[in-house]
Amino acid sequence: MEKNNVVHEITKTMNIDLVYMWVDGNDPEWQKKQAQYRNEAVNPSEETVGQCRYIQFDELRYAIRSAIQNAPWINNIYIVTDNQCPWWLNKDNPKIKIIDHKDIIDTKYLPLFNSSAIELNICNIPGLSEHFLLGNDDTFFGRPVKPSFFFNANGTPIIRLKNKRIKKGFSPYQDMLYNMVDEIKQKYGSCTRLAPHHNIDAYCKSDWKKCLEEYSGWFKETMTHRFRHYQDMHRHLISLWMIKHKRASVRIVSRWNRIYGIWGHIKAVWKKKYASDSRYISIIVKDFDQYMLRHNPTLFNINDTPKGTREDRLRAMKFLKKRFPIPTPFEVLNRN
Repeated sequence: MEKNNVVHEITKTMNIDLVYMWVDGNDPEWQKKQAQYRNEAVNPSEETVGQCRYIQFDELRYAIRSAIQNAPWINNIYIVTDNQCPWWLNKDNPKIKIIDHKDIIDTKYLPLFNSSAIELNICNIPGLSEHFLLGNDDTFFGRPVKPSFFFNANGTPIIRLKNKRIKKGFSPYQDMLYNMVDEIKQKYGSCTRLAPHHNIDAYCKSDWKKCLEEYSGWFKETMTHRFRHYQDMHRHLISLWMIKHKRASVRIVSRWNRIYGIWGHIKAVWKKKYASDSRYISIIVKDFDQYMLRHNPTLFNINDTPKGTREDRLRAMKFLKKRFPIPTPFEVLNRN
């Protein structure tokens, strides 16, 4: 107990910012821009240029509500986007800032539609704290959480990995992740093949920059790919680099993260009610409430897929409105 109190006392003095990646794929101007460059996509597919990668249904509003409700200690919130702004955002609030791509990326590479390339540049956000969290607009805080959930007492990040190995040949995205593992293994002799948990992650800005410096050639090559390319450098490399340099610790995500003791496990299995650090939920799930009740995750992600329909997105929106009904100071106009 004393150790946990020390961790909390140290981490609660940190300034921890939260960065969201966001795009409004429903915006006609953005659609026109993307169509203009679409022929530059290599092996275009649903996974690289498909609608599900860009469509939005105001989930960012509920992502931010979840953060304010469950992580009120967050310092500043940054929204990284391409000359866009959520219609409901109160831009006069000093704690939330829109960061345009041109603010952090060399304009010779713009416009960019490659999330891997865009993400690599977030360390350039003006004023970004040394300690920060990175999420997408479909990642949410499911329950109250302390800074020590993301950072150790010495300020190093806690990196969450799934108890599932990255497999080459399973999908183009997994092949890209495998390339990150292979690079660390080739350079440093060994590397974990456990997959990232696909949710809100913790980083230190200085370590992010050091990794980019070490892999400056790969970074520059990735920046030339306007759309996702499966030879890209991916930010998973930064997490692996931090682990290898003992600049982070690993925590394995499972359904048992907050269940202790043999009787706790037996009860969870009997009642089919678990307690996970993080859960990936496909948008095609039919009952989000039941899913959340079963897994009770601290973080959750509602991931759109090529199989997702308008009805699926409406069901997800209804669930988010019910779970996070309280507007934040960051909202204007239709406060619902």
